[in-house]
Amino acid sequence: MNLHENIHRIKTVMGILTEEQNEVEVYPSTSKAYHLTPDIYINSIKKNGLTPKSESKLSSHPERIYLYLNPESSYKTLASDLWNSSKHKENIKNYYVLEIDLNQISGHTFYQDPESFLGYIGIYTKQGIPSSAIHVVKTIPVQDLPSSSVLDDEPEDEEFKKVMQSFGDDSDDTNKWDEILKRMEQQ
Repeated sequence: MNLHENIHRIKTVMGILTEEQNEVEVYPSTSKAYHLTPDIYINSIKKNGLTPKSESKLSSHPERIYLYLNPESSYKTLASDLWNSSKHKENIKNYYVLEIDLNQISGHTFYQDPESFLGYIGIYTKQGIPSSAIHVVKTIPVQDLPSSSVLDDEPEDEEFKKVMQSFGDDSDDTNKWDEILKRMEQQ
């Protein structure tokens, strides 16, 4: 392993440690959340539910299950990004949007995803989700995925800029998260 790779690994570990120290617990005000998964995992999920993993993510993190709260989020963008970063591209034919019934996992702890933005309100949990709480609501064939992250289903850049500007420079991430959730509920 060369020096560049070692530096990257150290920064990744340091980023994970910093992020874990700054975890913000959230309490979703909705009864449903969503998860995106490739078809190569769907049979296991139907049988065993979702289990926290550190692979198949867009960036390195400890074992988690990522969910998003807005059902019409940029799921095509997310599927495209996941597919483009996948080690298993040649085996993936579809992505599935899974609906998670949060009422069935009321004892779970959720944290805000620091990568959230107006078009993708993300949370994660470190606890498994049983198959009884999971329902497939959409299938996305990989041939229908866009080739880039710039899509029609993403929020307008100007709207996103207005929301972010409304926070001001001195607000913390928790206030931004609260404001994003309020605006989402108004839609």
